[in-house]
Amino acid sequence: MRQVRKLVARTGRISALCFAPQGNTLVSGGTEGSIRLWDLSGERQTTRLRGHKDAVIGLWFDVDGRFLFSAATAIYGLRNSEVKLWDVNAGREVAEFNWRGGPLSVAVSSDGPIVAAGNRGFTCVKLLDGETLKELASLEGHRQTVSAVTISREGEFVASAGDTGDRATEIIVWQVRRHAKYREIREAAYAVHSLAFAPDGVTLASGSRAETIRLWDVRTGELRALLRGHKYSADSIAFSPDGKFLAAGGADGIVRIWDVSGLVARKLGQLED
Repeated sequence: MRQVRKLVARTGRISALCFAPQGNTLVSGGTEGSIRLWDLSGERQTTRLRGHKDAVIGLWFDVDGRFLFSAATAIYGLRNSEVKLWDVNAGREVAEFNWRGGPLSVAVSSDGPIVAAGNRGFTCVKLLDGETLKELASLEGHRQTVSAVTISREGEFVASAGDTGDRATEIIVWQVRRHAKYREIREAAYAVHSLAFAPDGVTLASGSRAETIRLWDVRTGELRALLRGHKYSADSIAFSPDGKFLAAGGADGIVRIWDVSGLVARKLGQLED
């Protein structure tokens, strides 16, 4: 492998990255609140979006690549966490959702879209309209604050994780249309830091402080596979678009890639930072 591009922002730490659907634009978010769009063919910055005051922790495009969602949260303190919607072509902010407390956990569906937001200061999950960021529903059910959220690709299900208070975690799967619980899964591991739906919409991965990743069938709540090998917590997980592979990274600076085709837990390889 070789490095093919080098983009220099010179404005602090990069805290979020996202490719546009067409693949020719990369978006970066910084801890100082900046969002920059880069033309990869010319290796130059084309647009800078200003508005966040705190660290940008997540970036997502809609399916057409015209609109960009960004989430920012205060690393310290309890200032407002926020989600913004940007019109990329016009270079302007379209809508904003504020939520005091933090940090946020945010996920965006590709179909709709629907935005799901969890906040570690609260025990609920907010569903937001993807065009206006107005609140559609507040999903109540966790006993303690929400630590992670994810949404299925088609926007049918939202999954959220929260501690139970007895060194375990409860994962709740919600039906978006009904704004109601669909399945409750008790995760034996304490402190789930990350969740991700596979493209099939029914396989859910959870990454925890217990150095493991679990794959669940949300239709039955059954554990399908247990992936071991992390030395520290699995803070970030993502499925490949075809659902055959699962990537996971954490505090040890290593991204591990798993072959999960057929839900067979087999470690394929790893990348070191």
